[in-house]
Amino acid sequence: MVYRFVFYRCFGIVLLLAIAVAARAQNGTPNAAQTNVQVQSLGQVEPFEVGALAGIPYEMPKRQWQGTGADIAARLMSDLPERGASPLLNRLAASVLISPSTPPIDGAGDMKLASLRLASVYRLGQLDAVIDLAERSPGGLSDPENAAIATQAFLALGKDTEACETAIRLQNGRGAVFWLKVRAFCLAREGRTAAAELTADLVLEADPEDVDFLLALNNMLRKDQQPVKPINALELAMARFAGAPIDLSEAPFSLKSAFLDTPGQSGLEAARMMAAAGLLPSEKLAMLYMNWNDPALPVPDLTEAAIQDEVTEDGFAHADTEEAPQIDDEAMLDFALSQNDLARAALIYQSATRTRNDHARAKAVFAGLRHEKDLGAFFAAAHLYAPLLARTDPEGIQNNATMARTFAYALLIAGRPMQARAYVFAADDEDTRRLLRLYEKGYALADFDKTKNINLAYTDLMAFYGLGVPLTDGLRDFVFSHSADNEEVTPCRSGAMVAIMDGARHKARAASFLRTALMLTDGGFDGVEPQCGGAVISAFKTMGYEYLARQAALEMMLGPRLRTLNALSE
Repeated sequence: MVYRFVFYRCFGIVLLLAIAVAARAQNGTPNAAQTNVQVQSLGQVEPFEVGALAGIPYEMPKRQWQGTGADIAARLMSDLPERGASPLLNRLAASVLISPSTPPIDGAGDMKLASLRLASVYRLGQLDAVIDLAERSPGGLSDPENAAIATQAFLALGKDTEACETAIRLQNGRGAVFWLKVRAFCLAREGRTAAAELTADLVLEADPEDVDFLLALNNMLRKDQQPVKPINALELAMARFAGAPIDLSEAPFSLKSAFLDTPGQSGLEAARMMAAAGLLPSEKLAMLYMNWNDPALPVPDLTEAAIQDEVTEDGFAHADTEEAPQIDDEAMLDFALSQNDLARAALIYQSATRTRNDHARAKAVFAGLRHEKDLGAFFAAAHLYAPLLARTDPEGIQNNATMARTFAYALLIAGRPMQARAYVFAADDEDTRRLLRLYEKGYALADFDKTKNINLAYTDLMAFYGLGVPLTDGLRDFVFSHSADNEEVTPCRSGAMVAIMDGARHKARAASFLRTALMLTDGGFDGVEPQCGGAVISAFKTMGYEYLARQAALEMMLGPRLRTLNALSE
């Protein structure tokens, strides 16, 4: 009875309170519990506002697509090649594509435009970024176009399970030929041969001329060991599953980049390719070089009998002291130099890092830098070897201007002008001193020598002009009266330069960077007429990117110098 009394009493109190609250609400009496809260649905995240979580070379501003319409952005991204001749522009293109930003004008919520962006990232070999962006974009991997690009990245990287899970979960567009092919591969991979063949028949019904896929699937099922030259990620995945030899000679850049973490020769080839394109940090290349080991190579003989006679003209003082190169250092470097391209590059770096002797280290670094003939590869080697040069005594070089010049180039590329200074003066030539002046504030061109090499002088003046260095009246007259007399450079359209420069003035950064990458795809900064490179350098400076402008000037000025250096060594 007591419990029942208490229950009814409590129930009555609660009921009275509820009636009172309702009455107050009806009379409009304010109540904290009745605060008018408007619930709104969260807006969908814009695909362009999703950026890569890591690996962005240069973080772009949020409004990088300012002044650029969706149709123009689509064309620029579609036309962008898999990689260009300039390492700097490759990094800039990657930065534009994977940085978070507001979308182009009229591009909000445009999933096709977002997919074009993702496809461009894929062509640049940024496969991890492709997966990252696709998974975190609106709709994730349920969007058919984004899912297709991410699936290609999964397959290229050997992540077949993730690719198959994506294909199975997909609801929209799963009848497209691409998804039929992927599901046939996944079924074959699971040993469900009959189902795989039935799915392959659907591919042929949709595209009767695509007999190559059926042949590739049959080879996969039979574990055929004929060499395969894949041109897409699915062909690569099928060849991997069959254990067939893979020939990447005809593969696009994106497929070759997928081998970056593969042990052995394929991984090292991918690393060197990515580094030369400016898309691999030097720390990663250094780690791969140090871990590289080919068991097929003979063990080097590090005894005194293996050492060739010393060459006294190599620029080193070989005194019989503790300062002289040690026998094992000499033997290791000689062994490295006797190898082919990949082994040679890796073993030279190992030789340079393992010695504690300045003379031996300098010789190995010099060999490593001179091993690289292309501008992109030399720039990658410069970043790789600069930390070793920083702890090498410049006094060890005696009367070797070529070595001093090479070391100066490497340190300037790596952004170490103070350490480069000693080598610049050891080189003792005006052409090398000009490069150092790129890092000097308020530099004047009063003592500029334009007579020694007219083409080089014209190129350098265009670079300095782009950086805003004032020309003297005599130099203005020189550039007014001359032009690039060089068959190795290609002309560029004046309209292209106007578009880039005007975009820079009005902060259309993304479009200006991508137009530059398109204009200089084949030749880079040193492969087009110098006035074109100078205009781009000026555009970068106009947008406030002083560092990027200086890097562009370095590529432009170093190109012809490296060609001269290579000619001297032949």
